[in-house]
Amino acid sequence: MAQTQAAKSRSRLGLYLGLAVPAAIGYYLYQNNGDAKAAALSARADARNAREGTLDGTAYVGAKVDDAYDRTVAEARSKAAELQKGLQPKLGEVEGKVNGWLDRVDHKVEEEVERAKREAAKLLGQAEVEAKEAEAKLKGEAAKAKSSGWFGGWFGGAGGAAKN
Repeated sequence: MAQTQAAKSRSRLGLYLGLAVPAAIGYYLYQNNGDAKAAALSARADARNAREGTLDGTAYVGAKVDDAYDRTVAEARSKAAELQKGLQPKLGEVEGKVNGWLDRVDHKVEEEVERAKREAAKLLGQAEVEAKEAEAKLKGEAAKAKSSGWFGGWFGGAGGAAKN
């Protein structure tokens, strides 16, 4: 059924166009008292006026569009400036909070660095004490080994073959 209505509307379009052309011709002939040349000139003049009016209208519409664009841009810039002014106090508030947080983090890091330095110094002190104890023990063991046993004889200790 949809196809038949589409077909009907096409046939109507041809009918309307077919009626419009003779009606336009009759109008211009009637306006010019049946003179065909004058009717043709009158139709051309009306077509030219219609075209120029449309072009003028386009220029007018274009000017209105340009004006509307300029107003919209100016309004958008004004609103952006207002928003920026409104955001400045909030920006300062956020900046203050961030700086406070950074100060707390910085203080915490400095405390942890100091604690790590103390721990490292403590560990180094313990290692130094243990190294001195180990050195003293080794010297004692070396002296004991030197004075007795097979090596002791070679290096000047008592009871060895090198004592001759």
